[in-house]
Amino acid sequence: MRKILLLSALICVLLLSLGGMAAAQTPPPTYTPYPTYTPYPTAAAPSVVERTQSQLPWWLAGFAGLLFGGVLVWLLKPAFERLGNALADALSRLGSGWGFRRRYLAHLVDEYRGLNIRGLKTRAPVTVELEQVYVSLSAQVPDVALGRPAPPPKSIGQAMAQHDRLVILGGPGTGKTTLLAYLTLTYARGQAQERLGLKEKRLPILVPLRQLRQVLTGRGSTLPDFLTHWYTELGLPPPAPFFEQALRDGHCLVLLDGLDEVADEAERRKMVEWVDRLVTVYPQNRYVVTSRPPGYEGTPLENGFTVLRIRDFTADEVRQFAANWCLAVEIAAQGEDNSTARRRARDAAQDLVGAIEGNADIRRLAVNPLLLSIIALVHRYRATLPRRRAELYTECVDVLLGHWDTAKGLERQLSPGKKRAVLQPLALSLHREERRDIARPELEQRVSALLPRVGGEAGDAAGFLDEVRERSGLLVETGVGSYAFSHLTFQEYLAAREVVERTEELRDLLIACADDEWWQEVMLLYAGLTDATPIIDALLLVKDDEQCGRLLLAGRCVAEAVQVDERARRQVIGTLEETFAACTGELFLRTGQVLAEIAGEDGVEYFLRLARDDPERRQAAVWALGEMARQPNEALRERVVARLQIALDALDDVLLSAFLQMEWNPALSPMLAAALDRRMVQVPGGDFLMGDERKRRTVGEFCIDRYPVTNAQYRRFVEATGRKPPGYWKEGSYPLEKALHPVVNVTWHDAAAYAAWAGKRLPTEEEWEKAARGTDGREYPWGDEFDPARCNTKESGIGGTTPVGKYSPEGDSPYGCADMAGNVWEWTDSWWDRRRVYRVARGSAWYSDRRGARCAVRVCRGPPYFSYVSIGFRCVSPVCSGS
Repeated sequence: MRKILLLSALICVLLLSLGGMAAAQTPPPTYTPYPTYTPYPTAAAPSVVERTQSQLPWWLAGFAGLLFGGVLVWLLKPAFERLGNALADALSRLGSGWGFRRRYLAHLVDEYRGLNIRGLKTRAPVTVELEQVYVSLSAQVPDVALGRPAPPPKSIGQAMAQHDRLVILGGPGTGKTTLLAYLTLTYARGQAQERLGLKEKRLPILVPLRQLRQVLTGRGSTLPDFLTHWYTELGLPPPAPFFEQALRDGHCLVLLDGLDEVADEAERRKMVEWVDRLVTVYPQNRYVVTSRPPGYEGTPLENGFTVLRIRDFTADEVRQFAANWCLAVEIAAQGEDNSTARRRARDAAQDLVGAIEGNADIRRLAVNPLLLSIIALVHRYRATLPRRRAELYTECVDVLLGHWDTAKGLERQLSPGKKRAVLQPLALSLHREERRDIARPELEQRVSALLPRVGGEAGDAAGFLDEVRERSGLLVETGVGSYAFSHLTFQEYLAAREVVERTEELRDLLIACADDEWWQEVMLLYAGLTDATPIIDALLLVKDDEQCGRLLLAGRCVAEAVQVDERARRQVIGTLEETFAACTGELFLRTGQVLAEIAGEDGVEYFLRLARDDPERRQAAVWALGEMARQPNEALRERVVARLQIALDALDDVLLSAFLQMEWNPALSPMLAAALDRRMVQVPGGDFLMGDERKRRTVGEFCIDRYPVTNAQYRRFVEATGRKPPGYWKEGSYPLEKALHPVVNVTWHDAAAYAAWAGKRLPTEEEWEKAARGTDGREYPWGDEFDPARCNTKESGIGGTTPVGKYSPEGDSPYGCADMAGNVWEWTDSWWDRRRVYRVARGSAWYSDRRGARCAVRVCRGPPYFSYVSIGFRCVSPVCSGS
């Protein structure tokens, strides 16, 4: 307290001193020729400070101020020292944090900016800039209910804008790790807004989950501890609180790769619990976790994670990848980016794309980024492409392990085959142990035991590993002192090859693991390398579950097999066909796809053939095509739509009718709408009997739409013209399940505008009636007797619209027009009255009874600017666009 009082007194003295010095230095007043007017001449009393200034010499006041200022500094010195030290420490920590952040982000950019093309080493590393590799996503939840419309694909930016926590699922080689590398690079460069449309800056943290096993054992049990240890070992030690503070502040993008690669289920469950706790402790960050689907389904994450699935490359993305890959290789070969390299790259890319698109089996594989890389590599060094996956891997591994070195005269001590013979048992042992990573000392120990078997020296293990890592890229360093095969697929292939070479010893291992997803790829690759008959027999021997998992796996083995006994083949195909004939839904689709693979057919063509030629399975085949057209596989969707477009362009009315009888087909509705636009029937000119009186009338030749205009057709008109959509549409679009129902709630003016936009017009009621009943004056489009099974009227009890063509061909008119009785009334171009106030509508609706459904019935619908829930329309034209 005494120090506080003394300090207060000193401050007062100091103020007085400073005031005295200021007064002493005040210049003398200057002469003013004009007096200053003061309205209130009474002077104010002088202040204490003024009196002091007038009584204390300036030099003494200054001296006192200096004296007391020194005393003040002496008294406050310890406090100033403590404050200075704290401030210096804070600035030091802040400076070291920012310094590490810069070094850390620079490290991430160097680590992830290039997509290494393995197996090509020239004067500089051959890389494709990661930004050139487009990784796309589908937002479809994997277990979305069958028959429900799938949401449209989303870019990764769109998905992240809607969800802070994502699980990204994808099969082998679909680019999950590449996606996380792309996100890491994007945030490290501060380009989230430019590339993803996200106005945010976050610190990216990418960690393979298999390397986090030590957190489950208590060593470095938190993510900040693990990261600090990890980057310290890499020679980039962070300030102790750096990662902890960043995570606490919620400024991070946490990317956790490969949940499925924690192979042990119990350990994976612990890892899932650890990730859930991580999200709970640091909830404000973004999280993205990747996994293969089977590795996730049994151990899903909680805490609000949204599950998405990576979609395969589209045809355009395959072509773009081919162009990027070939350009990178040619620039490496030329040593610089010049016109010659670019010309050769264009030619090479055209050859590669031609080879892919000319082979249906290869085309199916090329939608996978890893397999596309293999295809590109093999094509460059072999000029031809094998058909099966196992053959592709064989070619690729041989190329990677040294065949290009042989071509360049770079002979190595061990041949590619001997190197592979060392890697095969290594891959199998890791797979049996359900491991991906192995420490360098243990790896050298295992390799040293294997090298003598192929004529190598046990002491050459370190050199062998360095050569395989540097020259082939089959082995990569996943952390300080930790190694793994560059992709799980290579481990699976080499393990399968080892089982082939030790068949008698290891075949039972595959059979015992048939129900384990971890081993199914190994089993399929095994079938592609040797006689698959024993495996297939073993799969069929055990009673299967309701989903026919073993049967379908046996079928896939037959499709992959390089050799299989004809008896076993017939047994598998026969059982699959029996199942196919009896099952429905997802099992029908999966079984049909396996049968198509066995037959060497594209699955699309297989189901198309069924839809055309097999009346009993036509609707099921159409359903399967619809399912294929809404799957996450973009390339598959493109093939489905393209092949259906060709079929429908060929005026395949059987196929179109089958599709129109499906209550849902949102994925195909745009294509079907285009097909419906072309579906017109020709009505010859001449006499016909009209009305209940059957009076003879004459019309000229014309063409009329076979079906009423649907919601899907009308939507294109709305989008093209900006016309107001019908009232029952929500947010500018019709209900997805009503895509192929007749559009209603349109005025006569709307219908006339659509017809003009389509290059057509509305029919007169004479034209409409002749198209509906022909020339013989029949009561209904199909004849004189009413049949409720041929139309949607009150008698059907449906109580609403149905898809156009649902009652074809049984309910069609003599000229092939559908829905001219029931479903919806249709606007015509004819006036009801002489004053031309009201228009005529024809055709009846779903609520009409048998009398109202007669072809002769006409009704007045008043003014043309009115719309009704039961009125649609169809158009006519002088020339038919289809028949």
